[in-house]
Amino acid sequence: MTAIKNLLNKIFDGVSVSTIVRTACFFLALINQILQAMGKSPLPISDEQLNALITTGLTVITGLIAWYKNNSFTKAAQIGDEAMQTARLKGITK
Repeated sequence: MTAIKNLLNKIFDGVSVSTIVRTACFFLALINQILQAMGKSPLPISDEQLNALITTGLTVITGLIAWYKNNSFTKAAQIGDEAMQTARLKGITK
């Protein structure tokens, strides 16, 4: 495992994990699009199943984003909430 990690560090020197994941997802989507354009079906599922999967995925993703964004989990957000409450108590609206 350490050998693989060292190899990846040499290849992707200074590149964040999120950048690597986004790039991998982009290439998977690109390959899928090319296969679709050539009339190949890379996923052996029906259109109805695909529609249900995409709809469910989008619902889960947007729900998680909305839940995270509207709740103060980070320390910076908690400090911001305290500052907002203090401003409201002092009558400051902007």
